[in-house]
Amino acid sequence: MKQHKFILIGLIVLSLLLIACGSSTTSTSTGSPHPTQSTLGDNSVRSITRATQSGDFHTPLDSTPDVDGTTIYFTASSSHGAGVFRVPAAGGPATSVFVGSPFVTPRGIAISPDGKQLYVTDLAAGDKGEIFVVPVSGGSPSLLQGSMGTMPQNLDVVNQNGQQLIYFTGKDPQSGQSGVFTLPVTGAKAPTVVVKGAPLVNPDGVVVTQSGIIYVSDQSAAGRSAPTVGPKHRVRQYARLCGQFSNGAGRPGNRRASQTESL
Repeated sequence: MKQHKFILIGLIVLSLLLIACGSSTTSTSTGSPHPTQSTLGDNSVRSITRATQSGDFHTPLDSTPDVDGTTIYFTASSSHGAGVFRVPAAGGPATSVFVGSPFVTPRGIAISPDGKQLYVTDLAAGDKGEIFVVPVSGGSPSLLQGSMGTMPQNLDVVNQNGQQLIYFTGKDPQSGQSGVFTLPVTGAKAPTVVVKGAPLVNPDGVVVTQSGIIYVSDQSAAGRSAPTVGPKHRVRQYARLCGQFSNGAGRPGNRRASQTESL
């Protein structure tokens, strides 16, 4: 019997804590990863460790680990252009997976459940943005059919009912409304709309849990179409708007190089 899962879209006002992993064009630090002690609210995280010890890159935007947690893939720019890079999770030099055209401003990145493909959003590619597929082994990115003109921001990849699906934030090419959409990893003629319009204003980060709950961050939603009494109220309000959605089990969301906290 098909189980119904609640989609919970969390409209969270974000304060971004960016991990320093290459602020100049060429990182010159060497040696072992350097842990930075921080004042944290609990014992879940004991230290923040720099993974990138060197490499030609700057302005890292998003990251995802491989399925074994031994390699980190991330989007950034370099002296040869923007693209996708990798670095050992234990620390080491950052190297390019692919840099240059068709990438313009690659942003969100996620890895397939089998660990073979990377999916990358690019707001400036093509006509109003595209999603690209990049083999982890390297090679030219290929366009994900159905993503053209969606102005994709961020994404997550999950297994649902035996099918690999990409959940991403962006805009409906037809109506121009912001929302959350899905596409099979093999592409389609057009994305499927999960939800669009108010209270979403400019949805960005998205993650899907194993139980099928979707969390979305939207820095522009506070004080506008969403209630203003606090993040928890906005979450409950939007859960009522969404109602029920038939959904299979996914996988844990990607870990990011940046952390978010609700205000």
